[in-house]
Amino acid sequence: MKSATDALSLQGICQFVRNEDVSDKIAVYDVVDSTNIIARDLVASEAQKKDIVIVANGQTAGRGRYGRSFFSPPGHGLYMSFIIDTSLTSQESMEKWSETPALITAFSAVAVCQAIEEVTEKTPQIKWINDIFYNGRKVCGISAEAVTDGASRKIKAVIVGIGVNFTTPDSGEYPSEIKNIAGSLFSASEKPSISRNQLAAEIINKMTDIGNKSDINVILAEYRKRLFVLGKEITVTAGHSEPFSATAIDIDEKGQLIIKTDESEIKTLSSAEISIKW
Repeated sequence: MKSATDALSLQGICQFVRNEDVSDKIAVYDVVDSTNIIARDLVASEAQKKDIVIVANGQTAGRGRYGRSFFSPPGHGLYMSFIIDTSLTSQESMEKWSETPALITAFSAVAVCQAIEEVTEKTPQIKWINDIFYNGRKVCGISAEAVTDGASRKIKAVIVGIGVNFTTPDSGEYPSEIKNIAGSLFSASEKPSISRNQLAAEIINKMTDIGNKSDINVILAEYRKRLFVLGKEITVTAGHSEPFSATAIDIDEKGQLIIKTDESEIKTLSSAEISIKW
């Protein structure tokens, strides 16, 4: 009988994974500096010759986009890094993906949302480009990075980092810098209906499903319908430029955000920070 224990373990995760062949592709740790660091070290050492998933109970040096700290308390979150081995994909395809990191992030966001929907009764939404929200609070962040060979500059792997706030920290609060936006999938007063092992397995299931699909338009449609920024007035901060106001219109075939500025200029964003004007 399947156990729903919340102690993360390889056995606990694999009993919920649909494809038995992935059991030797999952590595589970207690507390690490960063699952992405472990992933990068594996790629650099060439010890990893296949797709692999790294899962941790906690992180001491978790990082999100732009190198920002990602709060990763042990026992309350789910921290995962997926190594996508380019030897399993054509170099031409990988170069296309690396040129459109928004697409990788969008696909991963769909996988996480579908996983949450599959094992809970919750309906998460996506804030372009890499944040997943539930009940108006950010419960998950996603990052994607390409690792290149130093000599040839060819892409060796793509690492997708996923951090989910599963339950509320023991203190009942998040650090001051994120307490006004961060939340958890299960609130402090709510008993989780599933284990972290189940959610980790379902994310693996959905990432595998999406990785095997070739119809980008279908996946983008799934992404688009979960976006809660479309039609909203937003503030855009791109690089070192001054923030400006715009309206989010749509996403394109690369997962990039199409906006209309206050001067009625249509622009396409591949990477930027946006906030909604409530």
